[in-house]
Amino acid sequence: MKTVQFLLSLGFGIALGTAMAQAEEAAKPVNSKCPISGKAIDAEQTSTYTKVVGFCCEKCLAKHNENPAANVAKIAEMPADKIVNTKCPVSGKAIDAEQTAMLHGAKVGLCCEKCLAKFKADPEALAAKVVYDNAANEKCPVSGKAVDAEQVATFSAKVAFCCEKCKAKFDEAPDKSIGKVEFDSAEKK
Repeated sequence: MKTVQFLLSLGFGIALGTAMAQAEEAAKPVNSKCPISGKAIDAEQTSTYTKVVGFCCEKCLAKHNENPAANVAKIAEMPADKIVNTKCPVSGKAIDAEQTAMLHGAKVGLCCEKCLAKFKADPEALAAKVVYDNAANEKCPVSGKAVDAEQVATFSAKVAFCCEKCKAKFDEAPDKSIGKVEFDSAEKK
């Protein structure tokens, strides 16, 4: 019995360690040079760029997942103002397109003013409840065919800058600047 408990504990520990390592890796910027100035980055000056991308089939989705950075130019051309979710992260009800807030560069829909106020009060506490299921595009970035609503992926990149001024310039028009990001080789896989 102790052996089983130890193995379960060991398995949980390994899984937890792997999850923590993945979370730590995801928290790192995808670049080492500022996309605006070309200078070395300050890891404290970051913005997160997020879009929900639709694909026509599992094959195209898998191809994208092998190297997401390869589709950055096409992703940047997708509408920036599209709401990324179809269900309210607070109540679980259908969203009202008039009730929105920004989270990590993504436009999140909520169902009512009450939920909007709750979300705005502490968006990070509710971030995990946002289901990114509403693709910004109608054509697959890999094949050019019509998107299948079931084949979506969230493209999210933590971009670093050399200074607050460059970060602010990126934040004004992220779709115009994301193509200038030189993804580190680990991101390109």
